[in-house]
Amino acid sequence: MSSSVMKVVIVGGGSAGWMTAVALASLLSKKQVEVVVVESPDVASVGVGEATIPEIKLFNDLVGIDEIDFVINCQATYKLGIEFTNWGQKGHSYMHAFGSLGTPLDNLPFYQYWQRLYLEEQNLDLNDFSVCAQAARQNRFMPPTLGKNTPLSQLRYAYHFDAGLYSDFLKRISLERGVSLIKQHVVGVDCDIQSGDISHLRLKDGQCVSGDLFIDCTGMNALLIGKALSVKYIDWRSLLPCDSAVTVASSVLSDLPPYTRSTAHCSGWQWQIPLRHRTGNGHVYCSQFIDDVYAQQILLSHVEGECISSPKLIKFTTGRREKFWYKNCVAIGLSSGFLEPLESTSIHMIQESIFRLLDLFPAKDETGLYQHRIEREKYNQLLANKFESIRDFIIMHYFANSRKDSPFWSYCQQLPIPESLKEKIMLYQSSSRIYRDSHDLFSEEGWISVMHGQGIKAKNCHPIAKNRSISVVKKQLLSIKSVIDKTVSYMPKHKDFLQRRIE
Repeated sequence: MSSSVMKVVIVGGGSAGWMTAVALASLLSKKQVEVVVVESPDVASVGVGEATIPEIKLFNDLVGIDEIDFVINCQATYKLGIEFTNWGQKGHSYMHAFGSLGTPLDNLPFYQYWQRLYLEEQNLDLNDFSVCAQAARQNRFMPPTLGKNTPLSQLRYAYHFDAGLYSDFLKRISLERGVSLIKQHVVGVDCDIQSGDISHLRLKDGQCVSGDLFIDCTGMNALLIGKALSVKYIDWRSLLPCDSAVTVASSVLSDLPPYTRSTAHCSGWQWQIPLRHRTGNGHVYCSQFIDDVYAQQILLSHVEGECISSPKLIKFTTGRREKFWYKNCVAIGLSSGFLEPLESTSIHMIQESIFRLLDLFPAKDETGLYQHRIEREKYNQLLANKFESIRDFIIMHYFANSRKDSPFWSYCQQLPIPESLKEKIMLYQSSSRIYRDSHDLFSEEGWISVMHGQGIKAKNCHPIAKNRSISVVKKQLLSIKSVIDKTVSYMPKHKDFLQRRIE
């Protein structure tokens, strides 16, 4: 290797490490980078990132992964959204589905016309106007079509998959594309006295591994960014009080629903993620209101089918690093921060970190690695904005509840929500308007689905939506619903589609 080739050392495997490795190996030439992964044989992955959002397709496509190979190798199923039960009120459920709602009218978002009817007490279900929500409810699935005049063109999907199998799948591809693997435990990190940069890793077998850029994928342990470089962790437990989770695997669901289930309990919530070889279950809760033993009992009493693993306890602190790129170290994955998996964003934040690193990738010449202060600052700003926008979206689920059956939910109603979230809620309440900032991950349709589902009500709609008579608006909306109903009725069952897909 010439001195101008950058050596990137990724510490840690799992989804974060191998997604980073396959991206660098696929999108940067060997003349630019040498990629080395140091993976400990002694550290197990947390393994809760089994549900995703549609952006994962962009990552897989960009690194050249065939969808059928992915589905087969990772025991994947398709996902059209998340069903939330008992969140706004006990006994109530709603769907945060992917894709569009209805069809725009008069260059105005569809939901403004739906809001017009809702305010007139024409209580049409918002999810009736989503092809993804309707298909999910009926356990149906097929890929979107290219035509613009069919609801199927509005369909968006993601996946449920086995995170461990996904890591193994990406590992094999990475090694085929020239990534080097060192299977050893890191016992020490040496930093340069003058610059403070990481210079070497010391391994259990006595090896020393040098590098130009180090990627910390060591999970909550944060061996590089936290322990070696002492970058502060910003604690968000005052905003998101859940700090524990217990997980267990169970037998395959017979109907393989194409959506994630999130069911609120007395002091937290439970996920259900259907895979082809098992079902992932977990109970996220606040230990201030419930002990670990009772939390496990709640999980096990609500698992469908037979448990096929022992319960596993995970403790976490919601928050993020003060800096994600510091000196010559970039934290990706749980080492950079943790947001509970309520909206399936953990894998996405790995992807977002990788894409932003590629956007701002540093250069090296014969004199060494440039400091790239401006690039580091921009990277840190972009990631902070993304973390905080997702944080606000998750806070809204907790804050906007009307439950009166437990101290935990009453406590959540009093959460000191950020001004950024307060502004969004007030604007929606005033006139049903939703404005997305440039760093927002979730669409307008996503915001209104959760706001309305959680019981946040708008007092008015856009003035343009009042130009048409209420009877004309209702007729148009019922026509849209009829087209969606017919489209969904032609879609195959998700389980049948999957079977044909992998045969």
